[in-house]
Amino acid sequence: GNGVGNQGNHLNQFSIDFDEWNAIERVQDFRSFDAGNGQQWDGFCHDGYNLICGSYGNPEVRVIDDGLTEMYWLGLEPNEGIVEPNSSIDVELTLNATGCYDGVYVAELYINSNDPGSDHPVVMIITMNVTGAPAIQCEWPPEWGWDEVPDQAILDWNFAVTDITGYDEVYVGGEYPLPITVINAGTRDLDVSGIEIDHQAFLIVGADQFVLAPEEEIEVVILFLPEAEGVYNPIMTISSNADGNPEYEIQLVAVATLPPIIEVFPQGIDDDLLVGQIVVRDFNIANEGSADLRFDTDIVIVSEPERDSNSRTLRRINNAVNPRRDDITVDDVSEMMFAVFQTVSNWGWLSDVMLGREPLLDGENYDSFRDWNDMNDVDFDEYNAIIFNANNEAANVYNDNLERLTEYVDGGGGLYFEVGNQNQQLRVPGGFANNAGGAGNGVLIVSPDPDDDNYSYLAEVLQFTQPDFWDEGEVIEGNSFLHSSYQMNQFQTALDDGDIEWFQHIAVPQGQQTGGIVAYGIGSGTILTVGHPTGHCWVNHIQEGRWGSVCA
Repeated sequence: GNGVGNQGNHLNQFSIDFDEWNAIERVQDFRSFDAGNGQQWDGFCHDGYNLICGSYGNPEVRVIDDGLTEMYWLGLEPNEGIVEPNSSIDVELTLNATGCYDGVYVAELYINSNDPGSDHPVVMIITMNVTGAPAIQCEWPPEWGWDEVPDQAILDWNFAVTDITGYDEVYVGGEYPLPITVINAGTRDLDVSGIEIDHQAFLIVGADQFVLAPEEEIEVVILFLPEAEGVYNPIMTISSNADGNPEYEIQLVAVATLPPIIEVFPQGIDDDLLVGQIVVRDFNIANEGSADLRFDTDIVIVSEPERDSNSRTLRRINNAVNPRRDDITVDDVSEMMFAVFQTVSNWGWLSDVMLGREPLLDGENYDSFRDWNDMNDVDFDEYNAIIFNANNEAANVYNDNLERLTEYVDGGGGLYFEVGNQNQQLRVPGGFANNAGGAGNGVLIVSPDPDDDNYSYLAEVLQFTQPDFWDEGEVIEGNSFLHSSYQMNQFQTALDDGDIEWFQHIAVPQGQQTGGIVAYGIGSGTILTVGHPTGHCWVNHIQEGRWGSVCA
């Protein structure tokens, strides 16, 4: 796009399929110059390594990484010089196969000179035949004991469980799966022939033999099933054809303790009451075990006179499953009223690219507010749900209305946030900070199956509308889908303090264990927050199975 107001031009870099001559994806987008330093007459070139940007009348030249990893496999020293009469010099030619893939590399070396009788230039053909080598690399969150130096890394179950749940609770009789990522960091196929752990309490879930292409990775899940209390420190060995490290060892560490044991008496209460009568009955929860027993409660109405026959969750205080509301129909959505508070992004207004493209909405059932000061005058209760994009410029007005907004949620309202870059000043109700990093893709960690322990009503609705997608473990493509995420422990702390009713992590950034999509409840309302750059997926990733297709 043409530069406006000294902002420079807006550039889009695309990856191209040269066989079909189609644009595969947008690699990056940026302005040719920062504010005040450019104008519409910019020039661009590529020097073989980076993008170079110059501007008319501007002495500055901007160098922009093209996103490609260059391999400098051929070098000369010196690359120019003077040879005196009847003498010679040696030129050192360096062939460097570091990071190179299998195959033949050919270059033409052109030697120019001031010899009038010689062909110009003298051409030397240089050929390098490379035999690639696989290399193994394993990663898991640093909070679980990973270190960049493999010999110093451990995989600690107590660290991991504390990071995930907020409690150091690894109990005898429990099941504790932990995922790690195995990566082929080499330039030839990595053939993993087996994974062994020298203790029967640890098992590999899924395949323990596989082949990874260069730069390919796979998740390996290790299940810990402690049968006795004590310290466990076995070695896990990954056998492969990795060059220089065919037996990759990982130190596993866990301390298992005896668990709590719950006893409830009585296990049922049957009472006869007259209309208007109130009685109080006690029941006892005892702990017959060796550790503190933590409990929460959940009331499910099984049946009531003149009520529907479906089970109805009134309130759940639990970090695994969110409240199951009555089913929402297509007609319900089309009759609802929404509001959008927004600032314009690189992909346009959220009301246009998100709500404006949703066929269930006709443009009459949502209001678009593009001046954040309008918040001061809007009655939130006029809307079923309100949409926000986090923007630091709007933080003051937003914070002035935050108490009123929280009351709206407490009374049953719904909020959706796209918070974008890390550590926004505008924070979702409850004060949660998007204080962790993002990733190109996300991974769904909830199930659409109501019978699963980690069931999510959101996942069920998404899979109902798109049956081939939204299973647990599925990758949500986005490039870059998440610019930020949430540290999980802050939601557990808020739950323990009674500030929220429940929470559920819907998706994590690929390769991380932080909350990329989080749902939680305040009072009878619900908040959904996503570390997504405002509008990006609604424009660029509208295919089924991607976030930009799920507005309604």
